[in-house]
Amino acid sequence: MKLLILVLMLVLVSCTSKVTKDEKVTKFMSHEEIVQAFNQDFKVMDEGLDAAAKDRESQLVPIDELIPLHIKKDSDKKNAMKMMEARSLADRKGADLSDNDTPIKKQWNGTCTAFATTAGMENKLKGKYDISERSVWSKYKRYSSDAALAAVFKNKVCNESCWLQTNSNPYPCCKGNEKFRLAKYTYHSGLLEPVLDALDRGNPVELAMTTPKDMLSCYKVIRPTTGLSFGGHAILIVGYNIDESVKGGGYFKIKNSWGSHCGDNGYQYLPFHLWDRKDLYTITWELNEVELNGEPIEPNCEYKTVCKRQWYCLWFCKKCYKVRVCK
Repeated sequence: MKLLILVLMLVLVSCTSKVTKDEKVTKFMSHEEIVQAFNQDFKVMDEGLDAAAKDRESQLVPIDELIPLHIKKDSDKKNAMKMMEARSLADRKGADLSDNDTPIKKQWNGTCTAFATTAGMENKLKGKYDISERSVWSKYKRYSSDAALAAVFKNKVCNESCWLQTNSNPYPCCKGNEKFRLAKYTYHSGLLEPVLDALDRGNPVELAMTTPKDMLSCYKVIRPTTGLSFGGHAILIVGYNIDESVKGGGYFKIKNSWGSHCGDNGYQYLPFHLWDRKDLYTITWELNEVELNGEPIEPNCEYKTVCKRQWYCLWFCKKCYKVRVCK
């Protein structure tokens, strides 16, 4: 009898642990839920921006810096081709590369290009490595996706643990430990088909675009008719789905850098129709290959006690605290 009770208790514990583990798994909207959201009555959604959206809007970058003039001119030429673009969507099955992503992060100020580029490199490495956005940003410090990609093509960058996002300066281990480099990337202008082809090849795509207001409001689904902000933003496209009921014939899954509370656990869904609109830019680069030059080392950290004499009392009055020191 005691043995039977013990077995039952073990089964109960095992089941409880399994439920707890399952609850930690991030759940995203299904394709059916996304399509339903695209086809709802969009009139009930407010065009106005709340305080949080206005704060995100303040972090947008100037569109003229995000997308340089020579790229704009090329995109304007391609816009004339958009109406003639013969889309072969019928034979496409969709793609989802988000399983290769690292966790969603929250950018600081106007560093969206560094976060989109870093997210793409991490995706190409199957999410096994956490690359430092600070290290990437330090190589160019401009509001340009083109500059960000060119910088990590020319320069290697280090891992997150050697240059934390919260630190303005790197730990000593970052120097000489720069193991990651973008070995190949491809510019695709503003056409839709090359983006689908890239995703079918298993390659994520960086998108620099005029920012939709629905994106600023962190809606899960971006309306085809969404209003636009004056600023620009860079994000990473990690998947797509085909559905004729969605305006444009389908939608993209994008990884944003505004925290996991935004959109669908940090992701949002863009309709293909945005590529047909002439009042916004959708410039893309395919990340083809990332080079890993050996395994990155971790910083050697320890806590040291630091004491400071207090100005308001005698020499024996000190305040001591622990400081984390990394090499």
